[in-house]
Amino acid sequence: MSLVITASTVAVALAAPLAGVVADRIGRRRVIVCAAFLLALPTLLAGTSASLGQLLFWRFWQGVFTPGIFAVTVAYINEEWRPARER
Repeated sequence: MSLVITASTVAVALAAPLAGVVADRIGRRRVIVCAAFLLALPTLLAGTSASLGQLLFWRFWQGVFTPGIFAVTVAYINEEWRPARER
């Protein structure tokens, strides 16, 4: 069962650098919104998994889309809301 956590963690590690590159090319907001919608699909399907293999598959895909939300949102916040001393 620890593979359920590991599958998404490995996917996050693999996808995080790509999320940054994609966000730089097509825009941070667009990546955040697309990733949020895309993350919903494997999340719903993970709940309907009939076997451990299916659950691991959907958890991996959750991990693939997570950096598109988390990592890109951190960069977006840093870009949009500068500290008060820089204004």
